[in-house]
Amino acid sequence: MVFQLFTSILASIVAFFGAIVPLNDDVKHWFADITVGKTLDTVLPADAHPVSAAELKDVRSGNWMSVVRPQTTTMFFGDYYRDAPKKLPNIGEEFGGNAPADLQHFSGGASCNGTASGVWFDGNVMHKTRQILVTNNPCPEVANTRDKDVQAFLSANPELYLDGQGHLYLKRPDGVASEWQRPWLVK
Repeated sequence: MVFQLFTSILASIVAFFGAIVPLNDDVKHWFADITVGKTLDTVLPADAHPVSAAELKDVRSGNWMSVVRPQTTTMFFGDYYRDAPKKLPNIGEEFGGNAPADLQHFSGGASCNGTASGVWFDGNVMHKTRQILVTNNPCPEVANTRDKDVQAFLSANPELYLDGQGHLYLKRPDGVASEWQRPWLVK
């Protein structure tokens, strides 16, 4: 989330000075996903398969970045609730004190604000708790619009799939998917 805030601020500065100093192609490429209105919607590739129980353990660790907007749209799977309950304050209320055993800290979206929620799984289906706003800064409208796009996937109880390249797909019940990759796979 700090990186998202940094890129939003930097994009504003670059946009301001871009009128004075022409941007080279490398800089334009870096900010392309901030300034171009792309949706996350895609289809599953032919080689995608439902995430297995063994694969889910790896999927549920660390960072994932949107293939469409890697600099501004991320997901982070953190500590399990049972190991760090303070990272998900008031989560017990949502479950009446009986949180799922595999509930873990999760943050995902395109907002310039930090958020926290919890996720748990039934097989390869991801479920998400309500989202808690960690910071409350005014965000540019493009960030708010893109965050709504991401939340449409994260809040829809998506099925998770992996393809032959190790990319993760979140497939909503309406059949639309979004594609994610690990940061080290970004080209």
